[in-house]
Amino acid sequence: MQFLYAFGLVLICVFLGAAGGDGARERLPGIMGSDDRVILDTSAWPWAAVGRVNRETGGFCTGTLVAANLVLTAAHCLYNNRTGKRVAPHTLHFVGGYRRGKYVAHAVARAAFHPAAFAFRGTNGLERAANDWAVLVLAAPIATKPIPVRSLSAQNLTSLPRDRLMRAGYSQDRPHLLSLHNGCGVAGDVNGGPVLIHTCDATRGDSGSPLIIMTNEGPFVVGMIMGVTKAGNDERGLAVHASAFLETLDKYRK
Repeated sequence: MQFLYAFGLVLICVFLGAAGGDGARERLPGIMGSDDRVILDTSAWPWAAVGRVNRETGGFCTGTLVAANLVLTAAHCLYNNRTGKRVAPHTLHFVGGYRRGKYVAHAVARAAFHPAAFAFRGTNGLERAANDWAVLVLAAPIATKPIPVRSLSAQNLTSLPRDRLMRAGYSQDRPHLLSLHNGCGVAGDVNGGPVLIHTCDATRGDSGSPLIIMTNEGPFVVGMIMGVTKAGNDERGLAVHASAFLETLDKYRK
């Protein structure tokens, strides 16, 4: 299904740390209807390839190891919210398989790339949403097995059985454990472009978290969560289609 509307974008990155408590959880954006997230208290693969992208200036997003030296996250995660300026790559830390203060792997970025058209402070429209993805090039490769990326058409994604699609990330209200929404879906794309509408619960801190499909060949990343929009009185989740960043991944992977 193709969605034809203009929208305002709500970013879902944690800039200044995490808040907790069930009351705060109820007010968080991106939880559509009942909260379908469950805690994954495990660092087994493929969850070891999902981790936090921590900024030395404060706050975090979610990132996914998609090659031994590459992490996929959201472009707005590369910015200092107070100044609006990009942070230095070496101040970005990927902590893979993070769980209760422990982790499977850690690496610092040596470079970070996002589309030239992305503007951290600017219009909250479709162009910004479509360009809100980034690739971190790590200073040293990680031994953890990455999750491969696959580009499927929006039509194929909308027809997936609900038990095949999931989203995993580090939410503001659950910052020390991975939260999973298994059984969500893709409703379609916006104006036939790379922005997908999804039904996965994802809130602050979950920016950059992967949309994953489970197949007989294993898991694949098919998109990346980056925001929430309003459709009338309803919230809809936004993700960038894998086709938007595949070329960049191929360029920098080792």
